[in-house]
Amino acid sequence: MSIVTITFNSSSTPQIQCNPDPVHVPYGNSQSVTWNLQTPGATFAANGIYFKGTSPGTLTRVTDTQYSLADDNTNTSGQDVGYSYGINITYNGQPYNLDPEVDNDPEHGPMNLRYKSS
Repeated sequence: MSIVTITFNSSSTPQIQCNPDPVHVPYGNSQSVTWNLQTPGATFAANGIYFKGTSPGTLTRVTDTQYSLADDNTNTSGQDVGYSYGINITYNGQPYNLDPEVDNDPEHGPMNLRYKSS
């Protein structure tokens, strides 16, 4: 299971922080990712976590501060497969967003070198 901790700070850049980013999902069936929003007063918007293209699995809103992804990672390409996603939160009635990434690791483990554009 991969766990992503999300925090919000209106005076930092970026205002939404994810740890880890990107999140790596090990190879294999029944993998999961859980996103936990840890800032008091912040909640996920209606589309709090969403994938910009193909989703690597089934995404579920668990609560106003938690999402879960069921990911059957069958990546046999030998390379990480990246899935861009977005985070939308609301804090004090204002919307905020961030665009991090999920990487499905290949069958024989993660790549040794990873490049990610900022």
